[in-house]
Amino acid sequence: MYINRNIESVLLKRAKNSRCILVTGARQVGKSTLLKTLFPNVRYVTFDDKLLLSTAIEDPKLFIKNLPKPSIIDEVQYASEIFPYIKIECDTPNMYENYYLTGSQQMSLMSKVQESLAGRISILELQGLSLRELGGIKFNKHFVPTEEYISERELYLKPYNNAHVR
Repeated sequence: MYINRNIESVLLKRAKNSRCILVTGARQVGKSTLLKTLFPNVRYVTFDDKLLLSTAIEDPKLFIKNLPKPSIIDEVQYASEIFPYIKIECDTPNMYENYYLTGSQQMSLMSKVQESLAGRISILELQGLSLRELGGIKFNKHFVPTEEYISERELYLKPYNNAHVR
């Protein structure tokens, strides 16, 4: 069962105007599941597949050239050699298909991405499931300690709170 994530609207908006998107986060937070759910018709490749990984490392230019666009590339931190070639593709005029990348939140990955794809990539961090996501609560505003914020939040939480009263 898929649980809707609060980051979905941001990701969909950025997909319309970004040529490359990186979803980072800790292991097992749902990065791949999120992308495969939101973009079910997009080609998915994972560098957990050792054959694909070795191909990407040995000939990154050919790997990217043969990859259909758009594509989801999972566990991209294992083959940072592809970043310069993704950059070249992103710089192609009239190229609006996206590369959707996932990677664990490692400082080395972030520095390589920012160095190679500066100005061409949108980076989103996916956290673990929140109580709002688990409860299906649609209220998703930044916390502002005002009476208005608390009142509006309570309207969304009331059905949830009543369902859990024993």
